[in-house]
Amino acid sequence: MTRTSLSLIVAVVLPPAGIPLAVKSLRRIERTGERGRGLARAALVIGFVLTVIYVLAFQATAAFVGYSYWFLGGIPGLTW
Repeated sequence: MTRTSLSLIVAVVLPPAGIPLAVKSLRRIERTGERGRGLARAALVIGFVLTVIYVLAFQATAAFVGYSYWFLGGIPGLTW
């Protein structure tokens, strides 16, 4: 149960790292019959959802910055 709780916390704080921890917890629960299957599944879902949200937010930010740079004609006073 401790590993399952840890995977949920890590899935919220650092989603890409929470996914493998949740999978490892699910495999251990299946093997040993411990409690916490729902918590491990929640950590897995939260990890995936937040990872997708972070990736989409990064892409939207990069697209916005790129478009703004193009629209303004570059940064005034900056030469490469």
